[in-house]
Amino acid sequence: MSDLVKDKFIDIEDPNFQRYKVLASFKYLEQIVMTINISEEIKNEIPE
Repeated sequence: MSDLVKDKFIDIEDPNFQRYKVLASFKYLEQIVMTINISEEIKNEIPE
């Protein structure tokens, strides 16, 4: 959670109850998708 707060994706709304508010969920999901690394060898394989 501290990484998400540091990256400004969430903000602490109530620290007593550990309640958070999402600030940039689309940007967060976009960065997760961009970090997925598919090698060239696997890219052309078709699962059976």
